[in-house]
Amino acid sequence: MGPVAPPVFLFVVDTCMIEEEIGYLKSALAQAIELLPDQSLVGFITFGTYVQVPELGFGLLPKSYVFKGTKEVTKEQILDQMSFFAGKTKPTTGVIAGARNGLSAESIARFLLPASECEFVLNSVIEELQKDPWPVPADKGSSRCTGVALSVAASLLGVCVPGSGARIMAFVGGPSTEGPGSESYNLNHEKGVFQILVTLPHRPAATAMIVSKSLSEPIRSHKDLDKGSAPLYNKAVKFYEDISKQLVNQGHVLDLFTCALDQVGVAVERTGGIVVLAESSGHSVFKDSLRCFFQSSDNDLDLSFNLSPRLSIFPRFMFNLRRSQFVQVFNNSPDETAYFTMMLNIENVSNAVVMIQPSLISYSFQLGAEPVLLDVTAIAADRILLLDSYFTVVIFHGITIAQWRKAGYQYQEGHESFAQLLQAPQEEADAIIKERFPVPRLVVCDQYGSQARFLLAKLNPSVSYDNPPAPGGDVIFTDDVSFQVFMDNLQRLAVH
Repeated sequence: MGPVAPPVFLFVVDTCMIEEEIGYLKSALAQAIELLPDQSLVGFITFGTYVQVPELGFGLLPKSYVFKGTKEVTKEQILDQMSFFAGKTKPTTGVIAGARNGLSAESIARFLLPASECEFVLNSVIEELQKDPWPVPADKGSSRCTGVALSVAASLLGVCVPGSGARIMAFVGGPSTEGPGSESYNLNHEKGVFQILVTLPHRPAATAMIVSKSLSEPIRSHKDLDKGSAPLYNKAVKFYEDISKQLVNQGHVLDLFTCALDQVGVAVERTGGIVVLAESSGHSVFKDSLRCFFQSSDNDLDLSFNLSPRLSIFPRFMFNLRRSQFVQVFNNSPDETAYFTMMLNIENVSNAVVMIQPSLISYSFQLGAEPVLLDVTAIAADRILLLDSYFTVVIFHGITIAQWRKAGYQYQEGHESFAQLLQAPQEEADAIIKERFPVPRLVVCDQYGSQARFLLAKLNPSVSYDNPPAPGGDVIFTDDVSFQVFMDNLQRLAVH
């Protein structure tokens, strides 16, 4: 057997963010760099209105290749414009790919270096990251050329390290608004501002945009997609499918870390890699998931499948699937729906089951910790519930428990058992979060509080306003049918 190729990480970083987000992202990236294996090869790309590829191999003389955000980039253009054959004769036949097929190790090392050799240069590049300098009108969004940046990254890896198992790690802060194929773009940006500006010939291609720059035009919703009124969507899907096929052929993968309150295009950027969806680069979901990405092992890659012969629970499983985020898209954006579906497709059976039918554990003085049905009748004033729906972990305090907690009984002598009762679900939640990637959201809430909706949305509404709950219980105000009604209809259909 030949030598094992080192892992390759190509960071692709969006700079169309506010200064605060840039600061959070720089801190997270710096920590990620410290966790890289010493032998791994590392590259770095930034993008906004333009795409910049710095030469990490020349730390004393900073130098970058800059590509216009309005033009798609091919492998041939990467070879020509990034001086891979400077002072040498370019082969006229055969596929040029990697050090064994036409490229020198020195030319590749300008852009991909072992982490142990470029840590200082890489940290300098990260430290100097700034918000995209191009002015943005008050009524317009930033010019973010995500598609071109990913195209450059895919082509660069295809040229330098084909078949290496490299990863493009894209950090995106908003939707793609700049890209090939759009006549609305201004192609006359001022030249000469950069050390090297690569001007590429026009190549007809589908646009990578998912929304226009005008802030008055909202990003597409599920309703827009159903009606066919999202004119940029299908073209964007085609563009990213082409990049996906290119990456598959090269043996590479794209990981997507999104940090934005709005959609960024996950619904079209179907990556094949891991996806992390967070509201901010300062949010724990983003920071902890990024850290876990480099610290995790292969323990989560159990892809075996076992079907239990006991089908008695199957109807309840289908009831929960029908109510899940995989079937119901209400209150979820297309990006979130795509994210949930991607995670369902790549996770093992155990985690997929939790996504569809969350686990619910009850904690009480009388019975300790015990699993209970995913039903509103599980709620009691003197009980704590721990819900694990994979993407969210909820600790729910019954109204009596909440009142005692707020009174500080857990800190008083003689109430040690109450302190232990409060601590037990918290420790279990911490264990779940520690072992899971991407890191789930933790919600701690009280009965009748606004955050209680995270639990109530997952429970069977067996108790409604027509059927009052027991004292200390709760009721779910919903038009959705209960499991019993679902079963009655299922039996009726089966008979007829």
